[in-house]
Amino acid sequence: LGCGNSSGTGGSGGTGTTTTTSSTSKASSSSSKSVTATGTGTGTGSGTGGGAAISCNPINDTQCDKGAGDACDFAQAGFACYPGPNTVDLCAVCDPQNGPFCKDGSTCVPTDSAGTTNKCVKFCCTDADCGGAAGSCDKSLTGDPNVGLCGAPGGVGGAGGGGPFVTPVCTGVPATAPSNGSCYTP
Repeated sequence: LGCGNSSGTGGSGGTGTTTTTSSTSKASSSSSKSVTATGTGTGTGSGTGGGAAISCNPINDTQCDKGAGDACDFAQAGFACYPGPNTVDLCAVCDPQNGPFCKDGSTCVPTDSAGTTNKCVKFCCTDADCGGAAGSCDKSLTGDPNVGLCGAPGGVGGAGGGGPFVTPVCTGVPATAPSNGSCYTP
């Protein structure tokens, strides 16, 4: 999701920087994010900077600052908040490497067999999170046994050499997931 920087203040006059980077493996259709915290001290005394990534639930995402445009997405271990802008709507074209990045509640994944088109696809716990008959919650694509992606019926495949892909559910998806993210605890 987001590439960006956020600054924090270290102890005794130190200033730190947290650098967030993003990468996606199109061959497996699973995104991975890495968060690297580096600190530098300035002034007198010892200082540590930056901070750890905020762990979050990608379905209900009550942990991220949505008002600032932050969003919860894949991280190296689980899910983490990424700073905005995360402005791409569900089912719109996104770029998981360079942006634009998906709004909160969705992630950018390949949506064609060649792996050349990426769109924002909704995270889910249950089929109800995907609108029931409109689609199903496929948990085979996230690498997490509890969290899935909303795919249209028959919309998950792997033909064409591009790796796994999903046809996103674009209509009939509830704005608030009925599961409220109960399948995942950060």
